[in-house]
Amino acid sequence: MSENKSGFGVDFTAFNIDFDKLVNETMLDAARVGLFKGMAEMLRDADKEAPQTPKDKGDLRGSKTIEVSLPGMKAEKMKTIRKIDPPFSKEISVTGGFNIEYAMKVHEAEPGTIRFQVKHAAIQQPGSKFLETKMVRNKEKYIAITALSIKNIMK
Repeated sequence: MSENKSGFGVDFTAFNIDFDKLVNETMLDAARVGLFKGMAEMLRDADKEAPQTPKDKGDLRGSKTIEVSLPGMKAEKMKTIRKIDPPFSKEISVTGGFNIEYAMKVHEAEPGTIRFQVKHAAIQQPGSKFLETKMVRNKEKYIAITALSIKNIMK
């Protein structure tokens, strides 16, 4: 006995190619940009919100650096938008901070153990934990910046 099949089908080949490109390339690129913007905002906040990045300790503020890694791609150091050659990443990550020899010592100092001079009108409350406090206090803002970058490519 033969079966009589009726119905219709839709070929999603072109859609699947475009969708794969959207997920694997466009969205990852938007995530990279969003992570960079979120980290850049956090570093700006470290300079503007108390406790602020000290300015009287050498070139601490000038040593800001951001590195974004995506799956299967080499990390990209975005301070000067130049590529570096670490191992390939297996996940999306962003690293940022101050890349100068004494940055950790100043950041991790117990409050009151390092005396900061206030030489600049823009710096009113320098102190330790100048980066970590922003990460905790403003994390939703930084996540929203990254999410908005991804959302904007969907328009």
